[in-house]
Amino acid sequence: MPYTIGRKSQLNFDFSKLSKTELMYFEIMLSGTALYIRGIPGNAKSAIGRSICEKIIWWRDGEKEKHTGINYIDLRLADKDETDLGSYPVTKNPIDQLIKFGEMLDKGYIDLDQFNKIKEKYLDVIINVDDLTSLTFAVPDWALGANSYPTIIHVEELNRCDPKVRAASLQLLNEKQIGNFKFNDNVFWMASGNLGEEDRTEVDEMDLALSNRICILDHDIGVEEWAENFGNEHCWNVMVDYLLSNQKLYVAPSANEIRYATARSWTNLSNYIFSTFGKDPDLYTVSSSDKMSIVGLGFIGASWSGFQRYLMDTSKININDIIDKWETVKKEVQKLNRGRTMELMSNLRNVKLQEKNKEQIHNIISFLKVLAPDNISDGDTKSHSNDDEVTSYLLHLVDKMETPNEKFHKYVIKHFTDKAKIIHKWVENGRLTKKDGTPDLSGV
Repeated sequence: MPYTIGRKSQLNFDFSKLSKTELMYFEIMLSGTALYIRGIPGNAKSAIGRSICEKIIWWRDGEKEKHTGINYIDLRLADKDETDLGSYPVTKNPIDQLIKFGEMLDKGYIDLDQFNKIKEKYLDVIINVDDLTSLTFAVPDWALGANSYPTIIHVEELNRCDPKVRAASLQLLNEKQIGNFKFNDNVFWMASGNLGEEDRTEVDEMDLALSNRICILDHDIGVEEWAENFGNEHCWNVMVDYLLSNQKLYVAPSANEIRYATARSWTNLSNYIFSTFGKDPDLYTVSSSDKMSIVGLGFIGASWSGFQRYLMDTSKININDIIDKWETVKKEVQKLNRGRTMELMSNLRNVKLQEKNKEQIHNIISFLKVLAPDNISDGDTKSHSNDDEVTSYLLHLVDKMETPNEKFHKYVIKHFTDKAKIIHKWVENGRLTKKDGTPDLSGV
């Protein structure tokens, strides 16, 4: 069921599309505390903020229509000064201010009810006060817009900006107001920064009195979560398969190197490949391109050589070839070394069986049987180097045996009688359990 919650402002949210980390992050913001995440450059700190905003479903009490996505305001402090954050005094005339709110109504930033309430307050001042000019703090347009729509305001590079900008930003995060202008409770706050010496960046941390007012978490996104929540939709599928198989989304640079692999640099490389070679790039063309040997290094540093080799190998046989045309590639698969078959097995783990037809599933079963023949007698001394890999894959199917996967996973497992016995033994010994306890392997 959708995870929903109400707010004082009569907003309701459905968080069912959020990942585990995204939900945790937004729950902190929802509590009224600003979230501050620290991590290496390029490790999807901005991307996770945008992803949260894109996935949240919301509606107001009494409304039947639900909306997907809330507003995301990205305040990159490296590009700002304190005036951009509304931290300087200006003279204010209520008539001018009322005109500005009228413009906001015309643009749809606020609705008529909100405008009428604002107008009532300003008219009272205009009618009853002789000197209309007063001193207040400037309120930026982005702040006015945030108050009229569910919004996450993301303050970036908090520990790498000018001290005056940081002071203004911390005032925003802690007090949630600019002068007398207060942000509504439909505005949620997050900030991000780097680690410092650990990631070779120069940072200036806040003092303990300030840090104690916000929730500080170390941000480190795993490749599975990155793939599910960003990579699968935005990056080259071959690149995603490679990263899932080798688990090297981030590779720290050597002492004298400034080019290295991160979630951001992999994404940038993917965008370049799409732009240069089209939306369905030929693997061999990319891997053998002279310019890619230069450009790939420029995007992800030393990680390019491993990816280039993977592209070359995969251009010959990939997991889709096995699933869709097994008989054609069977003889070639039998010649592959263990390193390559392990990569294919890793790719297979990310294949959703419930999306495949019966012929494709039987191709997968045939592939597994070639790697590690089943029903081996106790006296059989023949070595099957991929036996553990196949058994591990079947255990993976058990671990992920949830509707709508269950019947497809059981169908594959029951074709491996000896290994099914091993799986039962693992379950009985408590070495493999699911969230709801022991897996149901009836019929296997």
